[in-house]
Amino acid sequence: MTDIDNKSVTAAYRRKAIRQEELRGKLRARAYLRLLERIAAKATTIKPEEVPAYRLRADIYMKLLNKALPDQKAIEQTHQGPGGAPIVISSVDAKL
Repeated sequence: MTDIDNKSVTAAYRRKAIRQEELRGKLRARAYLRLLERIAAKATTIKPEEVPAYRLRADIYMKLLNKALPDQKAIEQTHQGPGGAPIVISSVDAKL
């Protein structure tokens, strides 16, 4: 059981723990982006035999980045409206 799940902790402590976890996720995502930017910067100067290794690294960093920042192509949220009627909000982000 984590500290956040414990009933005896205060609401302020729970909010602080949630903010800290969100910050860790953002920092992880930034690190993966930085690594991807380094690979992109080297793309014009690498030798042809090094391309598969760089492609593998880029794929790994992209998967880690997608873990840290989930893909939000389609989001759907359901809320309770007045009188208990469900309200569904959908957003679709299409790639151009």
